[in-house]
Amino acid sequence: MAAEAAVELTRGDSRLREELTGPEALGSMFSSALLSVDSTDENPTGVWGRMKQERGAGAIRYYAEMEEKVDVYGALLEGRINAVLSKGQHVEPRSDDARDQRVAEYCDRLIDLLPDWRGVLEQMLDAMGKGVAIGELMWQFDGSEISLESIRFRNAEYFGFAPLGGAEVGPLRLTAGGQDVELPEAKFVVCTFGKRYENRWGRPLGRRCFWQGWFLRQGSRFWLRFCEKGNGTVLAKYQGSADEDTRRRALAAAKAINEHTAAAIPEDFLVELLEGARGGGTDVYERLVRRFEGSIAKTVLGQTLTSAGSDQGTGSMALGQVHNDVRQEYVEADAHRLSLWVEQRIFRPAVALQFGPDVLPPRYVIEAEEGEDLGQAADLLGKARKLGLRIARSYAHERLQIPEPEQADADLLGAAPAEASANGPNGPDGTPPAEPGAPQDGSQFSDQPPQASEVDKIMAAGIRAGRVTYKAWVDELIGAALRELPEEVGR
Repeated sequence: MAAEAAVELTRGDSRLREELTGPEALGSMFSSALLSVDSTDENPTGVWGRMKQERGAGAIRYYAEMEEKVDVYGALLEGRINAVLSKGQHVEPRSDDARDQRVAEYCDRLIDLLPDWRGVLEQMLDAMGKGVAIGELMWQFDGSEISLESIRFRNAEYFGFAPLGGAEVGPLRLTAGGQDVELPEAKFVVCTFGKRYENRWGRPLGRRCFWQGWFLRQGSRFWLRFCEKGNGTVLAKYQGSADEDTRRRALAAAKAINEHTAAAIPEDFLVELLEGARGGGTDVYERLVRRFEGSIAKTVLGQTLTSAGSDQGTGSMALGQVHNDVRQEYVEADAHRLSLWVEQRIFRPAVALQFGPDVLPPRYVIEAEEGEDLGQAADLLGKARKLGLRIARSYAHERLQIPEPEQADADLLGAAPAEASANGPNGPDGTPPAEPGAPQDGSQFSDQPPQASEVDKIMAAGIRAGRVTYKAWVDELIGAALRELPEEVGR
């Protein structure tokens, strides 16, 4: 049975307000699912087998363990989630139709009334690591409008998507404590990450990073053990016929020598230091750990430079830009996925209950796309002008993201230089353009010539009068000098 054919809820159904997955319904599973595991103490092939099973509930606790114990994996996964949540978000009507506008306003109120909408989105994105995230919608009705009191997310171990042994492609089922009860889809938000072949358990990043995480943890364990040994292993020898007490004291003496700067041992004990040697240097464990940290980064982010440099710890600017572009593609894909989850798993059942099943929900837009570099756009427009290309004013406003001024707005910068060029080489007042390097006080962008103040006019008149006086004075000096010259020189 397809998920869309699941049990439906009507507005008067009492299960809208009832908690179907509370502690009473889950029984012992409610507490046992909180128990931690340590996959490093188990056969990794067995753990991998449980992860690969069609029924993915048995692997959820291992995915949670990886997020807690493989620090690089948990940090990168959290960073990928926060990269989406940091983007702007809004509800957008499907059209300009009045009904679509009312539906959008309703959904906007729906999420505004929730106490922690960001937390809801964060728990929905938890599906990236575990394959699926499931939360129960707690509806409430005030007589005129249905709304959400809360969304209570549950451990996915409690659920399944088919009767035991069936293909996991059907409606949501409660399987905790040996139960097998089909649940109404309108009562739950089910988010599946990377669904393959309709399997609703998805394709979790935790499964794709399991082997790298396991080897990384084992490498770290051996690295710590190597560091703990110090210079080597202390060996305390005793006679083969020694009793149990002698063997115990010999072992205690060896431990004391290894852990303390001073130790006292009996004369009949022979103590040696076994030094370990390893080809390739003592940094082999560090290289192993770095290798698998880089592999996890590639799986989670698609690259390594934006998280921890390249695999060798170096990288170029060009390569870093390529890696950042890859990461941006992941952010946009995650944002698109989260938008669909909100629309289909929260808005759709709410709109169906409030307005009817035939009314489409609004869009939930996450502004994940990177805007154009305005500096590069301005530089491009400047180069185009130097080449003599004609540029429409509206195009420049659009590229630089500067809105056209309304008629009532003050145009602070006035006409663009391209418009002023219509008056010829000089401006509207006949004055030549400013020379390169001339002070830029903003007046060159004005539609009107600058109005000189009275002080400016007086100063200009004084300068002109000074020039006349100066010229007369120079002419008089030249005439006096010529009169003093000998007569033959004058000829």
